[in-house]
Amino acid sequence: MSSSDVQQFIEQALGNFVADLALAVLLGAGAIALSSLVWRRNVHDFFGVRPGRGMISVRLSSFNVLRNGCAGTEEVIEPFTGSAMSELEYRYALGLARSVQVKPITRVLRALRDAPDSSFEESVICDIRMSEPHHGATPVDFQNDVELRDRLNARLREGTFVLIGEPLYNLLTGYVMNHGPSRFRFTGGRPADGGRRRTIRVENFYHRDDNPLQHDHERERLPNGQSIEYAILERITNWNGTTIFICAGTSTGATIAAIRELTRWRELAARFERLRSLGGVPHGNFGVLYQIQTADTEVVPEDRYVVERWQYPPQNVRAYG
Repeated sequence: MSSSDVQQFIEQALGNFVADLALAVLLGAGAIALSSLVWRRNVHDFFGVRPGRGMISVRLSSFNVLRNGCAGTEEVIEPFTGSAMSELEYRYALGLARSVQVKPITRVLRALRDAPDSSFEESVICDIRMSEPHHGATPVDFQNDVELRDRLNARLREGTFVLIGEPLYNLLTGYVMNHGPSRFRFTGGRPADGGRRRTIRVENFYHRDDNPLQHDHERERLPNGQSIEYAILERITNWNGTTIFICAGTSTGATIAAIRELTRWRELAARFERLRSLGGVPHGNFGVLYQIQTADTEVVPEDRYVVERWQYPPQNVRAYG
């Protein structure tokens, strides 16, 4: 073989290699772009994010710390007063935000893109803040306090909200549960309740519109020192043009368990959107009640100790019409 033949062979091999590499890069970029678009669509569908409104507003519990109300490890000369949030709620809210973000490799491609009209969609942004604090009379009277009701109604309009924390510490959660189509209520746990423990009440427990019955799930302390706690995860759609998720429990650990379940939103979407296709989810609403067994109500429970106790719509949608 002459030197010219060798050179021609090398040039041809290099040319084929470059062409194959370019094709592989093009196909890979196309696959990533398609995956990103499907991911965005799934996020938008499940969380009810509308075009041009790529924002999920996450509102945490707001704790109103009173003067001399907290004890530290040393003498407190000038104690903190005002509103504070739960560190655990904030940390797991960040985990929720990460669960809806575009994958890292897609972010790299977006950073390298040249054309401003690229087909990559912008990320969904999670705006994480405390819920609006309440400094008025307690208990909150949503029925008669028209100014408060109108103000909260204006806050929860035209968007997607994730409300974290039960009504005792999240004013927005209380408002939605009192005035929205929620199937859950929190009761008990106040001095006026005569020692009753905090309870989650399920409305229309047996899914019988002709005979709706309530069922209470009360937290309790077991003889071995363990605690039984409860939490809910609920989605309410098309309420005042808003999609609302509620993650709330009878303790900090129970609330965190509900947030953790929401970070697995793809599993929830596969499960409840299937029921919706069978006509079992009016307007896309769904809810799950979880039971948690834990030795410490202020820590994150292990997955194996979090079990489902009830859901709507029921899995057997045909049996309930």
